[in-house]
Amino acid sequence: MSMKVLKHNPKNFTEIWQDVYPIHAYQVDVERRLTAPMLCRVMEESAWRHAEHLELGFSHLQEKGLVWVLARLYLKIDAYPLWGDQLHVHTFPSGSDRLFCYRDFQLSDQTGKTIGEAGTSWFVIDTVARKPQSTRSYMTLESHDDLVQKHLGQLKKLPAAGGQDHSDTIRVRYQDIDINGHVNNVRYLDWMLDSFRLHFHQQHRLRELQINFLAESFYEDQLQVVYAQLNDRTFRHEIVRLSDQIAVCRAVTGWVPNADFGMRNAE
Repeated sequence: MSMKVLKHNPKNFTEIWQDVYPIHAYQVDVERRLTAPMLCRVMEESAWRHAEHLELGFSHLQEKGLVWVLARLYLKIDAYPLWGDQLHVHTFPSGSDRLFCYRDFQLSDQTGKTIGEAGTSWFVIDTVARKPQSTRSYMTLESHDDLVQKHLGQLKKLPAAGGQDHSDTIRVRYQDIDINGHVNNVRYLDWMLDSFRLHFHQQHRLRELQINFLAESFYEDQLQVVYAQLNDRTFRHEIVRLSDQIAVCRAVTGWVPNADFGMRNAE
């Protein structure tokens, strides 16, 4: 991890941020493995910390009436840490354009073995009109735009689910709301994964995730959570706000049988 990330770094900021997280009992599933939503929460925590360090975090944008919003996420995971293990998260800003800022992640276990990677795209909205802002209005650092090409292909626009092999209805409650006053993005992933029955989770492990966050939802909104099965390992998901039929979130999940995932973990 010796790459040069920031073109201009007058304050000698830490360019590649690292956090080490012990895996606690409340973060794992029945097999004692870190869950995918918990993994996403951990990555966001590191992104939050690094943004604060770079003076582009929540506290800095709040002074300008702005707030970060996650737009798209790509995650590929080869092994989930177990309860008692340590997860090492490396993250760095990997580029920007007129509207979006990009951030990459590398995930490794306590031995230093890489177990996953992720790419994200973010934008900033003003807290009153909730409208996206140009990166030039708040960005103070330049990053190497060519670094974003690694995950740019996976951070693409996703189509509608195109069917309803399964459907649930959710009403947004207090615990679903985050510091920005809207549904926390990880809650959408929680609801998507909860669409699958227990026996499916017992037999499969989430390997790959692409997700688009398309609109905000708020307290008391009623949402329809659907998925359409593309093949035995791939599903297309969509969450629709029932009051206006607006899609607030779309995703594609890729799964592998637990036996195959166990072999991969043992390598």
